[in-house]
Amino acid sequence: MIDFIKTHFKKPNNDLIQIIITHALVFVGLLFFKAACVLSGYSAFYYTLYDRLVLPTSWSNFVNQPWSLLTYFWLREGFFANIWSLVVLYSFGQLVAIRWSTKHSVRIYLLGNIIGGGLLLLLCNYSTFFSSNSPYLIGNTGGIYAVMAATAVPMPSYFGYLFTPEIVPIRYLVAFLLLYAVYELSGANPASGIVQLGGAIVGYLYVRCVMQRHFKRATPDASRPAARRKPTRKTIHKLAKQDIVDAEDATHVDQKTIDAILDKVADFGYGSLTKPERQQLFKAGK
Repeated sequence: MIDFIKTHFKKPNNDLIQIIITHALVFVGLLFFKAACVLSGYSAFYYTLYDRLVLPTSWSNFVNQPWSLLTYFWLREGFFANIWSLVVLYSFGQLVAIRWSTKHSVRIYLLGNIIGGGLLLLLCNYSTFFSSNSPYLIGNTGGIYAVMAATAVPMPSYFGYLFTPEIVPIRYLVAFLLLYAVYELSGANPASGIVQLGGAIVGYLYVRCVMQRHFKRATPDASRPAARRKPTRKTIHKLAKQDIVDAEDATHVDQKTIDAILDKVADFGYGSLTKPERQQLFKAGK
């Protein structure tokens, strides 16, 4: 296990996996620490440390532990809840990493958690419409929603199996989760809804403002042809030199056409293609 951890922390461009491993280590470390404190009769020591790491919803308590804005999202209660959150983070974070790089998925994740928690503090303490029945906040839902929103903006037609046995475009999955977050705002404890929506806004703005220059890069909305056949020059008859040049020019034109179609899919999704464009893309993939 130690070698596994060392290997992944030494790999370049492996920030997302490192974040997930860190989450797992924090969860397991706190679990064993809690067990040791309870069995030795020092459970109060564990709960004191735990209270110093969670994010208080009261501004007066937060002032005494401002670092909690950077520590609360590493905490998660429940074994399966922790696993589920990491699976979702990995699934959507990998799509962001494919689109750009793994460092951007980690930046979006951390900003979503930090800004989501800060938004909760502001609304719960300075708004008459929002309040929290919970004295503290834990969990990384703000970062997860930020990564999901950042995925849905540039590649809305990408398909996934999350929550359903059938493939569903990501835009529908993210829209459903955002509607659920809005629903939670009117519940007994709107804290989670505030953090989730705050994280989603961060992911959207990050893509629109920071990554706008990368929108022309190819995305996995439509699979590129694995290999394109090159015109063969082998024949039982000798080809004239001009015929070979004309064939190469035609292939070059076709290549430009396919690249333009793939760029259109990257920007607007596969559904934006006309029937002739779909036929050209289909023929190029053969």
